[in-house]
Amino acid sequence: MNKLSVLAIAGALALASYSQAQAAEKVSSTTLKRLFPGQFQAIVKGYKVTFKAMGNGRLYGTYKNLKDQGRWSVRRGRLCIMLKEWMNGKTKCSSVVKRNGWYQSAQVQFRKL
Repeated sequence: MNKLSVLAIAGALALASYSQAQAAEKVSSTTLKRLFPGQFQAIVKGYKVTFKAMGNGRLYGTYKNLKDQGRWSVRRGRLCIMLKEWMNGKTKCSSVVKRNGWYQSAQVQFRKL
């Protein structure tokens, strides 16, 4: 997998729209703030990416030997992510739903490790 594929994965993490299904439950700001900080496994287009969100808002991502860092926050009930390289330093915010023990936003799903 090349760097452009990893960039596409990280960009998908922050897409602002999501499809809400019957079994999905929208995650509130309060729940997101309790969920973060922490370490997470994300599945994006079949790839497993590990993220570590720190209490000070720092975010570290790892896919195999590729690494990136940035920031995370919760704003208006949405999870906001910025990664320096994989997202070109742009912040993207997204609503989150919980489905079958996984948190989902757009084409990504993640869970706390």
